[in-house]
Amino acid sequence: MKKIFYSLVALVVLVAVAGCSNSQFEEYYPDPSQTSTVSCDKLMTGVFWSARKQTMGDIYWKYIFDKTQIGTLAQTMGFTNSQGRYAGTRSYAQNRWQEFYYTLTQYRVLEEVYSQLSDEDKTVNEVYELIARAFVYHQLEEVVDIWGSAPFSEAGVLPNTKDLANAFPKYDDAAEIYTIMLDGLDEINTRLSAMISGGLPSLTASVLPSQDYINKGDLSKWQRFTNSLRLRMAMRVASQGSLESKGREVLSQMLSNSAKYPLIETQDQVVKIDSDNDSFKNDMGNPWGGVRGCFEDGTGEGSFMRASKAMLDVLGVVDGKITDDSDPRTPVFVDTIAEGPNKGLYVGVNPQAALGAQEADWANPNGVQYSRPSRVTFARNANFPGIIFTAAETWFIKAEAFQLGWAQGDALAAFKKGIAESFNYYYWLNNISTELPTYAAPDASSIDAFAQKLWDKDNNKQKVILEQKWLNTALIDMRQSWADLRRTGYPALTFLRDSDAPEAKTPPYRLLYPDNERTSNTANWESVKGQDTHYTKIFWAKDGDYYTAQ
Repeated sequence: MKKIFYSLVALVVLVAVAGCSNSQFEEYYPDPSQTSTVSCDKLMTGVFWSARKQTMGDIYWKYIFDKTQIGTLAQTMGFTNSQGRYAGTRSYAQNRWQEFYYTLTQYRVLEEVYSQLSDEDKTVNEVYELIARAFVYHQLEEVVDIWGSAPFSEAGVLPNTKDLANAFPKYDDAAEIYTIMLDGLDEINTRLSAMISGGLPSLTASVLPSQDYINKGDLSKWQRFTNSLRLRMAMRVASQGSLESKGREVLSQMLSNSAKYPLIETQDQVVKIDSDNDSFKNDMGNPWGGVRGCFEDGTGEGSFMRASKAMLDVLGVVDGKITDDSDPRTPVFVDTIAEGPNKGLYVGVNPQAALGAQEADWANPNGVQYSRPSRVTFARNANFPGIIFTAAETWFIKAEAFQLGWAQGDALAAFKKGIAESFNYYYWLNNISTELPTYAAPDASSIDAFAQKLWDKDNNKQKVILEQKWLNTALIDMRQSWADLRRTGYPALTFLRDSDAPEAKTPPYRLLYPDNERTSNTANWESVKGQDTHYTKIFWAKDGDYYTAQ
């Protein structure tokens, strides 16, 4: 962590926007280090921008971490059974860890500046602190879900304290961090609600839309995001663990009072970063817009990207073909094979196949080949947004809570809404693409009938709900798919043992702390050293394995 702190001394003290190399972004959101004062609105934007590699769709390192590590463990992406596949590449995880602490440090500067304001000025700037904090919690949840306990309460404060000797933060317990977030998001909702009903100060109302490039100053969207994030966290902890009771209490509280806790429930409420200008589209210089780097390599052939058999199974593909029972979203998710003996078929990588056979099919253009994620929807979609929270996820959380009796409501109706909103979103993604072919969405009655068919096919309704929730986030938020898999064991997945691997012979429950953290924040890492194994479970994880190993 020492490396992080040294870099942040120079980067963040009086700097609201970290790492900006894009001239257009600098024009819109000028660097406060070039001014005599630091304003809370600019600092808020700096918090958003410092996390752009984890929220925007154009960053290679996010793609490579998700695809090669998280997508493998969740089977949302095809992978070969090469040695070390479950342990992953630590440098990619290090990037994700370090980028969170850049974001947190940006927020700590905002937090400190805000705390020094007069009461009158706090009224003008309160919204910037609230929105930035909700955004930080979104990022923090991912860190806790991947690693468990993490530095938080003492982390990121060096620009404020200037005390390098004491700049090595303790680790906070994962359940304690979740408690802070669940309670903090409730507070943010209450304060945003008062602002929405009472109105913002005129100066704030004039500045916020230009500085908030996520929701363009729409406080109702921020309130819905805050509550949907809290709902996700409550569901995460409600199944088992030390916060089980609190999670179920929060679910019941929120789902019984929609007026107090509005949620992201429709397409127009989805929280995303629109790819609406060249500074966001081409941050990586990708000719197809931002997402090119995430779903294809530099040759345009997508040598890393292959569809998973698990996804095609959930989509109901049979022997490579769409049947009457298959999911209509299949061509929006996955392309058929373009050439060779299986031309026109859908084929995903079988995780139980031998490595030699996988590699031959992966590399040989005239062999079996594998399908890829849809190039139109994903790889060559210059308008692909940075997706933060979808409406479908909210409805699937509701459906599970209702089905398990943790809140009062109609599970089937919520499930159908989840399916409908997932259809809405993925067909919208497909249709905003500059490539062809795009597809027309089925009509509402057909979508409803398909959802009913899914519901009726299995008596285990939680399994039905979680399979569709996994599918909804499988390519746009793989980290959520992996978290729900560890929490519930759905969908049921089988992995081959990596018997010759020096570590992680089967899929882990968490990732190891990055090497730089171990060597630089050693004294504090020693306090959690006993937990730093692949098979230490996050407190909310299910008993037993979340997969079958062969």
